[in-house]
Amino acid sequence: MWLSIRSPETKNQVYCAYNSKTDMINSKINACCGGFVRCAVQCGSAGSVRCVAVIDDVD
Repeated sequence: MWLSIRSPETKNQVYCAYNSKTDMINSKINACCGGFVRCAVQCGSAGSVRCVAVIDDVD
């Protein structure tokens, strides 16, 4: 599953849906997403998160 974080308010938060439930993961992706408005990650099993792209498109 792919997802993107686009708003500054959630730039350090990733929401991964598992079985209709939503899990919020923060610290695992801070190194990748910190300071960027857009962060594309791939959600894995057991709440794992892998960074796949970081785009700094702040106007």
